Amino acid sequence: MTLDEYQAAATQTASYRLDLMYALAKLTAEAGEALQLQCKQTYHDKPYDGADMIEELGDCMWYLALAAHKLGVTLDDIAAANIAKLRARHGDTYNAAHYTGEAA
Repeated sequence: MTLDEYQAAATQTASYRLDLMYALAKLTAEAGEALQLQCKQTYHDKPYDGADMIEELGDCMWYLALAAHKLGVTLDDIAAANIAKLRARHGDTYNAAHYTGEAA
């Protein structure tokens, strides 16, 4: 499944009444739920099942797909723009100097 195929399928399950603000708010909330799983494991010795994290990340992806749809862009558009930004910043590999201020 491509990102655009996912987006098309995901947005079919969304109410037409959902707006960009709702999608972004819920994206943040779902990301917090994913973070909470990891925090509990890291700091409270409460391991989680990998399926739990997949579910939370999937919820993030659903809201991201909805937000993109509301903006009139595709997930493929977002992915391509992000890779272009990263390549401009780092080249083809990670560039630690970008973050440390040291010469590459």
